[in-house]
Amino acid sequence: MIKFGGTSIATPELIARAARAIAERIARGDQVAVVVSAMGGETDRLIRALEEVGGEVPIPASYEVALSGEERSMRLMVAALRAQGVRAEGFSPTLSASWPLVVARVEEVPLQAEKVNQEVEFALDQEESRRRALNHLIPLLRMGGVPVITGWFVLDRAGRLFTLGRGGSDISAVLIAQLVEAGEVVMVTDAAGIMTGDPRKIEGARTIAELSSEEVKVIVGSGARVIHPKAMALAPSQLEVRVVDYRELARMLEGGTRISPGEGEEVVWVDPRRLSMVTVIGEGLSNRAGVLADLARELAGEGLSICYASVSDSFINLYLEEEVKGQALSLIHSLITRGGLGLTSVSERSPVGHIRLRSSEFIEQPGILAEVSSCLANRRINILEVITALTDIHLFVGFADLADSAELLESLFVASPR
Repeated sequence: MIKFGGTSIATPELIARAARAIAERIARGDQVAVVVSAMGGETDRLIRALEEVGGEVPIPASYEVALSGEERSMRLMVAALRAQGVRAEGFSPTLSASWPLVVARVEEVPLQAEKVNQEVEFALDQEESRRRALNHLIPLLRMGGVPVITGWFVLDRAGRLFTLGRGGSDISAVLIAQLVEAGEVVMVTDAAGIMTGDPRKIEGARTIAELSSEEVKVIVGSGARVIHPKAMALAPSQLEVRVVDYRELARMLEGGTRISPGEGEEVVWVDPRRLSMVTVIGEGLSNRAGVLADLARELAGEGLSICYASVSDSFINLYLEEEVKGQALSLIHSLITRGGLGLTSVSERSPVGHIRLRSSEFIEQPGILAEVSSCLANRRINILEVITALTDIHLFVGFADLADSAELLESLFVASPR
């Protein structure tokens, strides 16, 4: 499966070059399906044109206009592939009998210009989508042909047109890859892969050769735009993804960033250690540079590791293994009495238990903390502290409540999948 972003096929010349790269893959004996976005900037131009015609354009009508951008890319790609001697067929929602992406439900959202990685809730109609893929996509692939599929759009069961939100062609590629049981999705973009930092902001940023799917879910969830976060969340654990630069199509097999398949997320993980929560009190700590570093340095000098930490304006919580709490309290108290850091006292509470919840869906899931806290509150379990970080939710409870908390959370996230 190869997905071409708008920049990578922004001109007829780029489409012709992409077709040559696909033809080379076919000549090697590969089976290739293609998802195309609208040519670079085309969708924004269409949306602005809708705005300029005046009045309120109904959402369904605006979808039909926007689809013309993807359909133009699809038809040009089909023509370019046929010019290379490749059997190619185009797939668009307007050809509804063969269109493979059918949803059981989908959120209707207005189109927005310059919107990146828009979140739209939907559920794929697996049975109908697989039936159509089996009848139309897979036979073509087996004959050495290339299905060229418009990205971003889906149909509901009644044949009505919807989008997957801006940036949704990445999602289309992952969904099609599952339907045809592809082993790899190549995302062709205007970036050399996933970088060590945003090259527009960080000098010397370089391409990362390989990452795990779990690492990428955190990267895209934190704001990097290279892949739609929902596409990574939907990617099955066995699917390999590669991000390559459209200017290096000759290196499509080994260039860019390879995202290795994960082993699936363990949503609920119970820390086996008995912890101590050491609380350091002070004033203006969130604006006082180096306080946390000084505490860590003091403990590290005696070989003590901080397992977890949180900082507020008036206190710092450090979680350490319970067996070292006495030594930690002594070291921190000594640091306090030396003065100069604005720290006033230190105390501890133990034993404390820790549970980590992890899911890429947490990044865009409203109300998840309310569900978790309600789940435990209904059993009268007190949460001492919650630390959230993108895909992770760290819960700290009394150690005596750890087993019951884990059981309740397992029933919430595992026994009743979301």
